Parts: sequence; C-alpha cells; structure tokens
Amino acid sequence: MKKFFALILGMSLLILNSGCREYHHHIYHQYPEGSHYESGHSHYSASFGELQSIEKISLNRAWSAATDAMLELGFIIVKRQKNVYFASVFAKGIGDRSVKIDLKKQDEELTEIWIRVDRLGDESLSRLILDKIRART
Repeated sequence: MKKFFALILGMSLLILNSGCREYHHHIYHQYPEGSHYESGHSHYSASFGELQSIEKISLNRAWSAATDAMLELGFIIVKRQKNVYFASVFAKGIGDRSVKIDLKKQDEELTEIWIRVDRLGDESLSRLILDKIRART
C-alpha cells in the first residue's frame, strides 16, 4: 500500500512539474536590484533548453539586435512580433534548426531575453546568439 501511495505521489509531482514550456518564463518576475539576475548575467536552464539573460538595453534595441544577429548567423526570419512589453523573433536555419527569441521589457532600459534553439535546446548556439545580440547594443 505504501508503494502505491508513493507511486501516486510521484506521478502527481511529475504531472505538476511538466507544464507547458512556452509559458514558464512568462510569469512576471521582477528581479530586485543587486540580485544575481542583474544586467549582463545569463543562465542556461537545461531542463527547459533555454538561455535567459537580463540586458541593459531597451526592448526596441533588443528586438532589432536579435533580428540582426539571426540574419548574420544565416537564419531566415519566419515571424516577428512586438508590442509595448513583449517581442519575439522566430527564425529557421539550415537542417531545420529553429530559434525562438522572446524579449520582455523590465523597464525602459532593461530587457529580459530568452533564447531557445530547437525543441531540446543548444546551449552553445544560444550563447553565440546572445553574444551577437550584445555586440549590437
């Protein structure tokens, strides 16, 4: 009976933790000044296959830089969207490689950047894309 309850508990935790990847980073975090999420720091989440960074750049400049970075790397821009608070760039490359860059305005000169390569993620290409974005700011 204990094994049955442990199995049910384990399955419940697995289901609760397996939410839709698309929305996990759209929870509206506000990072306090002085935290490890300050501008210029990046973090790769292997479980979600995404690179996250907060950059000292306006949303408009980040959106333009993300587009230019993808073009420089030989990707074709498939879709671009932007509003006052959010922007995204979706691009396709050789061998059906796909990149999605989500941008979220934190304030006038601070933007949160999320980069996901393919379905499973690619940390090295994600970091290269972030470096290309930073070089344009």
